[in-house]
Amino acid sequence: MDQLFRLFLLKEIHGWTHETALLTYLSHHPELCEQLGLETVPDQSTLWRTWHERFTANLRETIEAAARTILIKAQDAGVTVPGEPERQLPFQRDEEES
Repeated sequence: MDQLFRLFLLKEIHGWTHETALLTYLSHHPELCEQLGLETVPDQSTLWRTWHERFTANLRETIEAAARTILIKAQDAGVTVPGEPERQLPFQRDEEES
């Protein structure tokens, strides 16, 4: 489960919307798979089922928030990040609009 959490954190950090991009990335970075402790790369259906059926909504939100926090902190420290992180949480936007 820890490894899958890390895989989805990586997916969120890069802003990939589908598991295919994650799988492509992993296939081109075998050293990362080794660092993550993956003996084999999970297939796309396993990743989809994990995200949509095994992970709770709270866990998915936690992964998304952690990725956003990592991106913001890295960017604030001058580290180049894959994309512009959203700096406001969704509930903050809703409050400002009302």
